[in-house]
Amino acid sequence: MMVSDAGWQPVDDWTVLAGLEVEVWDKDRLVDQGTVDTVTADGAIFWLKHYGILQRRAIEKVDHRYVKVIPVPQIMEGTLRDDHPVTAATGN
Repeated sequence: MMVSDAGWQPVDDWTVLAGLEVEVWDKDRLVDQGTVDTVTADGAIFWLKHYGILQRRAIEKVDHRYVKVIPVPQIMEGTLRDDHPVTAATGN
């Protein structure tokens, strides 16, 4: 299931993604969705937890790939602290 783009936050700094629900896009195609489990220190790779048979998958940062954070009510309402990872990464 794909949710509308309204309220979704693209994130360039992958080091802040641990624990967040994300969609992974390759060019203009949705290729994966799940919860970010672990991120490398340089943010070049993260492990995505799934809800099906495949439990975890490594996602590598390449030029044509980007990530959108699935919004949660606190993000939508703008109530996150300024130092929260999503707020810091997106500037919102």
